[in-house]
Amino acid sequence: MKVLLIEDDKGLCYTLGKLFTKNGITSEFANEGDTGYWMGLNGTYDVIILDILLPEMSGFEVLNTLRKQGNTTPVLMLTTKEEIEDKCKAFEQGADDYLVKPFSYQELLLRIGALTRRSRNILDDSYITAGNTRINRFNLEVMIGGTQVKLSLKGANLLDCLMKNKGKFVSKEMLLNSVWGIDKAIQSNSVEVYIHMLRRAFPPEASGFTIETRLGYGYRIVEEG
Repeated sequence: MKVLLIEDDKGLCYTLGKLFTKNGITSEFANEGDTGYWMGLNGTYDVIILDILLPEMSGFEVLNTLRKQGNTTPVLMLTTKEEIEDKCKAFEQGADDYLVKPFSYQELLLRIGALTRRSRNILDDSYITAGNTRINRFNLEVMIGGTQVKLSLKGANLLDCLMKNKGKFVSKEMLLNSVWGIDKAIQSNSVEVYIHMLRRAFPPEASGFTIETRLGYGYRIVEEG
């Protein structure tokens, strides 16, 4: 299971990150609304947990814009705002659940599980491809032709992000937000290191794509031929 938490309280992100890991849940984090929107639109998650009071874009704006873009990922609003008007607005704009802070960690896990079970029958875009390479976006299994390629979790998430946006440049900052989340400040050279590893693991003649770097733009996957 993979969860995106869009929350500006970094302490809460850290605490919930440990909670999720303990319970076998993969999690990614965004501390600003616009970053969270980009990650929600371009990533694949079982559940998005979304605060309302966020910098750059409010939670309501993130939710409304995601739904207008056709994103159907279940969204759990997690907020201090408990007025009935806010709850009504959240559900009208496409939220699937609403949990008020402070909350029980056990209740949060139960609600995430319920939302995941409810959405199983609408997840039909399990695979994406680039050249001869295919990635299962739910278990991150990567295949070149009929051969499986073993990658670390971060390597697979980085490849997933690039393949989702193949042909388009993805900035280093966006990759750090998507793959490293709250640890991005201490991982400044991680993107370069992992890009180098991916290039070695996916030579163009086998994978059918190259990973291009352009200063000031970022990285993109370009299919061969």
